[in-house]
Amino acid sequence: MDLDDASYFALLEKRLGVMRRLAQALEQSQSSIVRMDAAAIEQQAAHQQDLCCAWGALETEVRRAHKTHLFPHKHTNNTPLASSANEAAGLERWALLKQDMAQVEIQIRHLSRVHAALLRRMRR
Repeated sequence: MDLDDASYFALLEKRLGVMRRLAQALEQSQSSIVRMDAAAIEQQAAHQQDLCCAWGALETEVRRAHKTHLFPHKHTNNTPLASSANEAAGLERWALLKQDMAQVEIQIRHLSRVHAALLRRMRR
């Protein structure tokens, strides 16, 4: 794994961190919605918006880095192919990150649905 690969992994881990913080923020906001605490809801919505903007900015960086740095010649169906023992470690790290991101995406999707349902209920 070279320096470009390491910086790409750091970028992916940063994105994963923002995704986790968004999931946590969505979960924490549920009680404010249930209590109909408008001030807390507004504050949490602003925080969630900041996290979404940070995630979007990271997505742009990840796409750019993906095209120019990590495995551009080694990808098949978004999965890098190992050609050495050093790359095998990178592949394992890649697989773990990919799995973690998929799990957090599922969690965010679920929490977003719950959040939307609570907001609809609050409006009634």
